[in-house]
Amino acid sequence: MYPEDDMSDERLTLTIAEASGLLGISRAHAYGLARVGELPSIKLGKRVVVPRRALEQFIESAANRRASWNTRFAKRTVSMSDAPWQLEFYEDENGRAPCREWMKRDLDELERAALAVAFTHVLQVRGLGVCGTEWGKQLGGGLFEFRIRHSAAEIASMFGGDERATGHKGKVLLRVFCHAYGNRIVLLLSGYDKGDDPAEKRQAKEIKRARKLLNEFQGRKRRRK
Repeated sequence: MYPEDDMSDERLTLTIAEASGLLGISRAHAYGLARVGELPSIKLGKRVVVPRRALEQFIESAANRRASWNTRFAKRTVSMSDAPWQLEFYEDENGRAPCREWMKRDLDELERAALAVAFTHVLQVRGLGVCGTEWGKQLGGGLFEFRIRHSAAEIASMFGGDERATGHKGKVLLRVFCHAYGNRIVLLLSGYDKGDDPAEKRQAKEIKRARKLLNEFQGRKRRRK
């Protein structure tokens, strides 16, 4: 704990260590967020500090973004009225959606933001057409991978959006395994953080898992006919 005098309301700034204590995260995590611009900070001489008001706005903004994200991806189908392609989460017979669970459980705010913007500006616009570009690759048997290599701010800037509105910059390397079917529907099967584990063995394992989910989906469709 820090002395109460050090954390008085009269102070306009906090140290990174103090900010990490208020946020309930490690100092290393807080310093990492400050380095990529996620945690608002300023340099005063040799010291890096966090403006108290900016920290409060950061917390409020993060809560609002998380609520918006949860609302958008809570349903099985993710659609925009003017988007050429519709996104749909694969669900097993028990109603579990592996891709949605992965997004909510394993991704941090930077990665979730990048994924949401990439869905909006790329996958819902191009659909299967992402294959053969930097955004996707055909894997055979009706399976393809959607590649996210840019932050939300970078993607928004590429497609004429307001990168300031996204507020997320940093390194992102994600893979989402998909299947296109029906009337321009992209089925979201599963995904993983390739930046966390770039090994080919992990990639092969994730493709094998996605292919198994796709086979189950196609088998259920055949049985319903």
